[in-house]
Amino acid sequence: MRSLALVMAGTLLLQPPAAAQFGVSAELGLGFMGGTSQDTSNADVGSLRPYRPTQLTLRPGWRFGRFTVDLGLTYATPPIAVEGSYTFVFNDTGRTMLIEAAPEVGYRLFVTGTGVSFNLHAGPVVDLWTILGENRTVAGGQVAASVQVPLASRIQLVVRGSGVVTKSALEKSDLPSQVAVQAMRRGTVALGVRYGP
Repeated sequence: MRSLALVMAGTLLLQPPAAAQFGVSAELGLGFMGGTSQDTSNADVGSLRPYRPTQLTLRPGWRFGRFTVDLGLTYATPPIAVEGSYTFVFNDTGRTMLIEAAPEVGYRLFVTGTGVSFNLHAGPVVDLWTILGENRTVAGGQVAASVQVPLASRIQLVVRGSGVVTKSALEKSDLPSQVAVQAMRRGTVALGVRYGP
């Protein structure tokens, strides 16, 4: 975490203020959840976790040459599922909500002759969950890769894949005795549009 903060600070200090270019993207993504809890019994009690959240993300940021500094703001209302030999999905999404803040540093690996860019991203995340009627805050980190395809002047199509790991939003008291708490893992595939460099 400390190293990431130093990289972000160094990126800003090494570039003149005039070099910064502002951009913003809007993305719609599908998440795939893992971890959160794990059934440790032989009775197939099932693991409880949020289920395939549809995520809306707004990502304002600044470009400094090959580097970007962005802030991802994500909103989702996933159902809850019990996954074992069978998967039971509870669609009471009014009880489950995710709001995520994810500052990140990006690096442009290369740009093709047609202007298609390939990028890597990493940074911390803070997730605010409303789950099982409780409000909980968990922190962790993410890594991502994205491709930006120019559509028009200053407008790009964005395809992004990311992985997030945080502490579980569930607590042991939420679960049957046969189910253990695990770190939450979330992979996301997203499609969006970006305005800016």
